[in-house]
Amino acid sequence: MAILGTIVLEDTIIHFEVLGDSTTTRVKYTVADGRTGESERKAVDARAFMTALGIALDFEGDENATVAEYRQAESVQPDNKNLRFIP
Repeated sequence: MAILGTIVLEDTIIHFEVLGDSTTTRVKYTVADGRTGESERKAVDARAFMTALGIALDFEGDENATVAEYRQAESVQPDNKNLRFIP
């Protein structure tokens, strides 16, 4: 299985690829700041990445996320704090 996508959140651009089989699903993603050109690439758990995207795309942001969901989303954020894509 492979799913490719790009999401643009204002100046933050996320390119991702979902890779996996029946036992393991991972996401390789690159997040970039469209203003500064900074970017970072990571490979993470797909479920945690999708949870993070859900929080990022939710109009209420982290207000609707449970503590467990937010913790899971935090685990896949870029090491560079300037490139975070959840509130």
